[in-house]
Amino acid sequence: MDDYASDPPPIHTCPHCGQPVTTGGDAAGERFTCPACGGDFFVPADGDEPAAAAARGDDAEPPPDRSRADELSGLRIRQLANARRAAYRARSYAVVAFAVCQVGAIQLVINAIAHARAGGWGQRPTWYVLLAVACEVAAVYFARQALAFHREAKRSALPEPTAPPEFGPLSDGSQQWKNFDRM
Repeated sequence: MDDYASDPPPIHTCPHCGQPVTTGGDAAGERFTCPACGGDFFVPADGDEPAAAAARGDDAEPPPDRSRADELSGLRIRQLANARRAAYRARSYAVVAFAVCQVGAIQLVINAIAHARAGGWGQRPTWYVLLAVACEVAAVYFARQALAFHREAKRSALPEPTAPPEFGPLSDGSQQWKNFDRM
């Protein structure tokens, strides 16, 4: 009986974070929650987990390194954030260009009216009106660009799902008290 009490408890490796988790007694086939990351995992039968042997000091392969996947995930998040910021910046430039074109068109119309009143309708007021029309065309172009950048910035990076979600494997949480009893 004393020999059983002096045996160290089995150590298993969390498949999510790679941290060693101490389990009590015969834990084969039971579900545990990692205290480090909170991930749930099942303890395999003896001999099925090389990481447990490595934790005990036996020759075995170390647990897989998840840092590469985490790094790629971080890069993807930064890439999406930079793309969204660029869309917001481009939208801001398009809005400013739209406003400048609108103000320019209004000023050109005011100048055309002033010159037409002062010296009659001539070449200068005609050019003012033509330039005002060109400014309005440019304003419409920049307004469309601003709307396109706005839609791009608001668009989700995730594709729309093609099938409804499957909630069958999820539980209602009523088994959580059993998990506390096991700990």
